[in-house]
Formats: sequence, structure tokens, C-alpha cells
Amino acid sequence: MSSHKRNWSTDSDSEAAASQYTNSDFQKTIHSVISSPTTLDLLVAQAEAAINNFVLLNESTMVVKEKSIQLDRVMSAMMAHAEEAGGESGKRYVASVIIACNEEPAKLAAVGHTWLTHLLFVCTHLFSYFSIDFINLVHEYSQI
Repeated sequence: MSSHKRNWSTDSDSEAAASQYTNSDFQKTIHSVISSPTTLDLLVAQAEAAINNFVLLNESTMVVKEKSIQLDRVMSAMMAHAEEAGGESGKRYVASVIIACNEEPAKLAAVGHTWLTHLLFVCTHLFSYFSIDFINLVHEYSQI
């Protein structure tokens, strides 16, 4: 089974992914899922299924500075730790964003890319202060 790797390394690629994420229709869909009466457990199960299907489509690998990063694992980590950072509403938000992608690989990739570059890579500066290579750290974590 071949793997499709998205080589997103430029600022324009990052902006394009972020624009998909901030699109008003997409935001309305996210809000609709968040405010639905669906239980958190069911939202999480649906989001996990969407992530698993994303992996099966071989669209979940992103290349940054010649390092492969598994976006599905970034999303799974966001799901796993969202409640610690934002309580139940944080976990509901993360699950809702993933579900709002409607299992469209391009949207899931854009969300993973946006979370990685606009949230997690912000830590790059902090980690560089401590002489830690954040790109390699994320790469290693996403390979586990």
C-alpha cells in the first residue's frame, strides 16, 4: 500500500490550510456539531473512526523539513489531551472539528496541518530556547 505524503513546507501552504479551517461554512458546521445533543462519548467515537479512515486513505502523512509527520497521530494526540487542557468542552471541540471534516481527506489534512503549524509549531521557539529540536520531537512522537 503506497503512502501519499503532503509536502507542506511553505508559508503559502500553511495559509491555504488555515483558510480551509477558518472558512465560515466549515466553522458553522463545527458549531452545529458542538451544539448537537450528541453525547461526548459518541462524538469521540465518531472522530476516532474518521481518523482511522483518514489513515486508510493514505493521506495522513505530512513532510516538514524532510521529516514525515503523521497527521492522524497529531489529531489522536489532540483528542487524547484536549480534556486535560480544555475540559469536556475542549474535547467536544476537538472531536467536533474532526467530525465536521465529513471524512474528506483534504479537510482532515488541512485541520491536522493547521493544528500542527498554528498550535504545536508555536512551541518551536520555546523548545529552541532549551536547545530541543521540536520538528524531530514531533516526528519521533508521530512514528510511535
